[in-house]
Amino acid sequence: MKKVKKLSISIGLWLSVCILSLTFFAPVNAAESAIIYEYKTITQKKGEAFSSLLEKAGLSHTEKKLVDDIPIFHKAHSNRQFRFAYQIEKGKKKLKEVRVTRGNRLANFVLSNKNGKVVFTQKPTQIPSNATVKKVTLTTIGTDKTQSVSAKSDKRSNVIVVKPTRMKVDSVIPTHLIGVSFYQAKGQSLDQALSVAHLSKLQENIIKDGNYLKKAVGKRAFKLYFQMKGKKRLLKGVRIIRNKSVADFFVKDVGDRFQLVSLKKTDSSTRRQWERAFAKAKVKFIKTTATAKKSSSGKRSSGKYQVLTITQKKGQSLYSALKTVRLTSTQRNLIIGMPATKSAQSTRKIYVLLENNYLRGLRIVRGRNVAEYVLFKYKGKWTWANEKGQIRSNIRTSSRRMGRFPLRYIRVSSPFNLRRRHPITRRIRPHKGIDLAARHGTPIYAPANGIVRFSGRQRGYGITLEIDHQNGYRTKYAHLSRIMKKARRGRYVKKGQMIARVGNTGFSTGAHLHYEVIVNGRHRNPAYVRIPGSGGSSGGTKRPAEARKAVKQYLSILRRLSR
Repeated sequence: MKKVKKLSISIGLWLSVCILSLTFFAPVNAAESAIIYEYKTITQKKGEAFSSLLEKAGLSHTEKKLVDDIPIFHKAHSNRQFRFAYQIEKGKKKLKEVRVTRGNRLANFVLSNKNGKVVFTQKPTQIPSNATVKKVTLTTIGTDKTQSVSAKSDKRSNVIVVKPTRMKVDSVIPTHLIGVSFYQAKGQSLDQALSVAHLSKLQENIIKDGNYLKKAVGKRAFKLYFQMKGKKRLLKGVRIIRNKSVADFFVKDVGDRFQLVSLKKTDSSTRRQWERAFAKAKVKFIKTTATAKKSSSGKRSSGKYQVLTITQKKGQSLYSALKTVRLTSTQRNLIIGMPATKSAQSTRKIYVLLENNYLRGLRIVRGRNVAEYVLFKYKGKWTWANEKGQIRSNIRTSSRRMGRFPLRYIRVSSPFNLRRRHPITRRIRPHKGIDLAARHGTPIYAPANGIVRFSGRQRGYGITLEIDHQNGYRTKYAHLSRIMKKARRGRYVKKGQMIARVGNTGFSTGAHLHYEVIVNGRHRNPAYVRIPGSGGSSGGTKRPAEARKAVKQYLSILRRLSR
């Protein structure tokens, strides 16, 4: 019996050893063993731009766009670490995951297909725990002007630490080059400028991925250098010239792609050889008719007078149409206060007459309908008169007319918008009023007589004041620094009375006045709402001598220059 028990125990031990040896020495799947993951770790310092981080990481143009769309704050408020996980299969390298670490906080984003679009979504890591991983740590010393290429490996930690050194180019520098030169106008897009050079799609992408400003701040010249290989033109270098500034780049083969590398990042001997090759190249200049896109506004001048042409399209607000031309905020507000309708029922043209950059007249043309106005000073205030020199007697003089704005000088910093992105919460929230930019402590005046219904603090509005004007109109003032004693709740205020001062209380990014106009319980745009007392019932028309003189002086010039 004892011998049988000993035999069974020995057989059991032998079987267990066989199973363990089979599992331990089992052949690894060839497909799994061929896949290697590479980790690139780079630190974004406090205040460092996100674009410079992507440049240092050495991402391709497509990878940059994908990483740029990750829902994180681009500006680093403190140092944080990015880990880019690449999958290397059959010699091809693909970005699969991005992990962001700041302190004890961690967020992992995995490349996935969402509604037919490839994007990074926040998910736990999909990389197997037993996968073969190669780690690369990018470290930078001093400025970002050097490029990291030389590496030392540590067998224990399997970490390659890349140290910044001046780049040494292994490829042979071409001696016989041909060049093509063209201009990029101020404001012209890079695509439009490159179209005259007849480049291939690959060559265009190489130039677009370069580390320089794509939009031309001023007129600049491009020189592209090619090496002929049979009938093919191989792009070898790019030179960008603006005034006395010159930036030279050469094309470098980086594994699976080409990229533009600045000559400033190379050693002195390499730089001299490339500059010599660029100087010897025969450059052909291409005349281009492509210019920067013009806005819907034109400019005609005659001596000290000039006329700006503004096209206001159907449904477009007058404020956005005026933004297309160069006007001061005072001139813009005077045009908005003109006696004509503000919204365009169909496309119309507005001709603005300036005398030595001073606003003098307007001509509004819509089909066969023409309206003309001149601006002059009447009783110390700027007033509009029609082509006959007539003004309404209630305009600017009637005490019954409600003022449009509660400040003496107006600059709209944020217009009325029911789908505005809040500057603090970054969420879409209706902006039911307008923000008037003003210094802290600027006086605020009552636009009309009324009774104060509310004065105090109101959540995100901060110190708030609300006046009922007893004709269906109510006005609201927010983010105030203080409210006057004579404008407390229940008090009666008169038109032109100082009621408060501009401040920065509540959810605010700076000193300004948030101003709302509520008509019969509905919020209206204060810049365009119909003002009570502006109808023709409270007065007739007048023909002041100043208005007749302005009509005689300016209308003929306005008509001549606007044709």
